[in-house]
Amino acid sequence: MNIEEYKTLYNLEEDYWWFRGHRLISFMLLEKYVSKGHNVILDVGCGTGINMVHLKKYGKVYGSDISKGALAFCKLRGLRNVKFSSPENLKYRSNHFTMATSFGVFCCVKDDFKSLREMFR
Repeated sequence: MNIEEYKTLYNLEEDYWWFRGHRLISFMLLEKYVSKGHNVILDVGCGTGINMVHLKKYGKVYGSDISKGALAFCKLRGLRNVKFSSPENLKYRSNHFTMATSFGVFCCVKDDFKSLREMFR
């Protein structure tokens, strides 16, 4: 995506019905299966960071994205634990995270199985 698209996302993600609905469904599932506060979470394809903000109640959150522009918007949100890396080659050590999330990313990766294996690592 280009920087203007990330700017639009950044401005809409908190309140626009599509994003709010997506978060509502996703976080209802997380509430059912994930304890709050003691996790180390990686959000793969974190985009502008809105889901990272909402994931904080479950633990310490890190993010990765293939767009330096998206990561700049994460920093505007005050998020510092972000790295430039692809879902197929995450720049984090093995077994560091208790949970990994990825919202709306797998439709865009070259190799979804490789990305899933990398997230599981």
